[in-house]
Amino acid sequence: MSALYDDSWQVLLQALGRLVTTPEGMIALLTFVVVLSAARQLKVQNKKLDRWPRRKGAAALRLRSPSTPLVAMPTIDMTDPNKQFEYISRVEFEPLPLLNKSEYRVLLHLEAAVKEVQSGFRVMAQTNMGEIIRPKRNSAASRDLDGAFASINSKRLDFVVINQRGFPVLAVEYHGRGHFHAKTFMRDAVKREVLRKSNIQFLEISADFESDELLDTFRQRLRGLTDDGRVQ
Repeated sequence: MSALYDDSWQVLLQALGRLVTTPEGMIALLTFVVVLSAARQLKVQNKKLDRWPRRKGAAALRLRSPSTPLVAMPTIDMTDPNKQFEYISRVEFEPLPLLNKSEYRVLLHLEAAVKEVQSGFRVMAQTNMGEIIRPKRNSAASRDLDGAFASINSKRLDFVVINQRGFPVLAVEYHGRGHFHAKTFMRDAVKREVLRKSNIQFLEISADFESDELLDTFRQRLRGLTDDGRVQ
């Protein structure tokens, strides 16, 4: 078997030697090498694609080769209340705390300061920014207005003080331990800029706050506000 194997290789090498002696033979040989390399690469990609769904957990999506059409998962219209009811009917729910212990302490201090100042202000917790702030109409192009609203609509403020007419006058953010990283820094920057442009006062509270000092800060901030939220 070994001798037959050696003879076959010798015959192949001799044929290749004769092939490269002419330009046409050289072109044919190069074409063969390119096709062979492409076929090998395609085989490797097919193996990777076959393994990918199992590795990623996408059991519903089976990719066999680049020639197999990619079938997208059907899009579910979650704006349809009938579909919403179907989903909620299949699962159980449980309540979650609106605030953690530290945030609740901040709320108590803020409520105490509001009550002491007797300004008619009220305190709200975990307020969606899109419910209390919106871009001014005709202040920019329609696309920019939509993008600006989408940028704030999913963001929440820890606490918001509203005046007697229900308008926000002061926003308070509590930064617990482990709060700061790259994404939270940019989210906070977006909140600060939107509040500044909306003429809403902004106060940030650190995780190591002192109760008495925090209460004094709240009193001063509230007493320094007019009914429409401007600083006196």
